[in-house]
Amino acid sequence: MLLPVAACNSGGATSGGGQASPSTGTSAGNAMVNFAKCARDHGVNVPDPDPNSSNQSLVPPSGVQAPQWTAVLQACQQFLPNGGAPQAPDPRELDGLRAYAVCMREHGIEVSDPDPNTGQSTIGGRLANATRTQIENDPGYQAASQACQDKLVTDGGHK
Repeated sequence: MLLPVAACNSGGATSGGGQASPSTGTSAGNAMVNFAKCARDHGVNVPDPDPNSSNQSLVPPSGVQAPQWTAVLQACQQFLPNGGAPQAPDPRELDGLRAYAVCMREHGIEVSDPDPNTGQSTIGGRLANATRTQIENDPGYQAASQACQDKLVTDGGHK
């Protein structure tokens, strides 16, 4: 199970999908709004991104199967920063992602250190085969994520 840590503020995880962490700014925000509209036009109900957050995620909504999500990503990729390819986190973000992973492990959730090229971590242990919904609803994961939230770098590289 991959954990797109940029989406951890909402407790999200994927089973192999990517994530985009666009740089902060209006153009990236508009691109994600356009992506959400395109996804809805293709039958997947994706909410508009939070305008107060620089964290953007390409985690499929609960109940959306991989083939349908892959089709949406292909149809709407022109709206994604970097064409939807995961972007390497900057050094401060990577440090925050590592600290978050360490903190999660200290709180009983097995999470690998983030990949320096994508920022993604892998969930192991008892949640390794869990769905995104199961992870989001797991009390232990929720408590750990809440306790570790301050480790993540937000707001364009500022904690």
